[in-house]
Amino acid sequence: MHILEELDPLFEKGFLSFLTVTIVTVVGCQLLSLACDKELKHYYERHKGRLVPNDLLSKTLKFLIWAFGVMAIGRQITAIRDLNSMVVGASGIAATICGIAARVTFSNYISGFFLNIHQPFRVGDDIFLKEKGIAGKVKDITFRHTILETRVGTTVTIPNSVMDDVVIEDLSKHGYSRPLEFRVGLNTDIDRLQEIVNEVLAKNSDLVSTGKQITIENFDGSGYSISFPITAKTMNEYISAKNRIIPELNIELKKNGIEVLR
Repeated sequence: MHILEELDPLFEKGFLSFLTVTIVTVVGCQLLSLACDKELKHYYERHKGRLVPNDLLSKTLKFLIWAFGVMAIGRQITAIRDLNSMVVGASGIAATICGIAARVTFSNYISGFFLNIHQPFRVGDDIFLKEKGIAGKVKDITFRHTILETRVGTTVTIPNSVMDDVVIEDLSKHGYSRPLEFRVGLNTDIDRLQEIVNEVLAKNSDLVSTGKQITIENFDGSGYSISFPITAKTMNEYISAKNRIIPELNIELKKNGIEVLR
């Protein structure tokens, strides 16, 4: 009892009260953490096929739970409570400076949090950021940034706040498709040109759509704009297909006296 009497002044309501609050808080935090894991599991099961489990949400919720738990325990210790009051009263300017400095980091974290909730793309997806002209496979989504691997094997690290603010095309859901475009003069035999394009497409029918999707438009009264889609499962396959079709097409057009305008 003598030891308890010596310890009591160190705690707001005595040592036994501190011990009780600590046990209850730790058990409560543990139970809440388990409940969060269970609810997240049910959440992903309800959205199976659209969402995939991600550790970021679980880690965030557990961090918040234990942070509040530590704060609740810390307030029971007199020295920490008094120190906290002194710090709060004397660090207004420092807190403002730190808040400004952490604004970008916090913004990236919040963006990453919601990206993981809505999951417009997943790890392993091929995506294209239209405004930035960046395409690649998603390798990781962290607290601060998203990591892409480009077709040449380089790694691009993009802040989550940027990912949350641009148009993202997920190429993994419907395949990668882009039109191949070129221009020819007004004196071009369009019927023959279509035949040539269809012949080249027929040789590569596993990579492109049918010739019915060939588009021919007049531009500026000086020639025709020709376009047709090249489709592939991934961006790398699209690049390979494009590199295979363009040389073949150029050779056939040249044989038939059709000049491609630059």
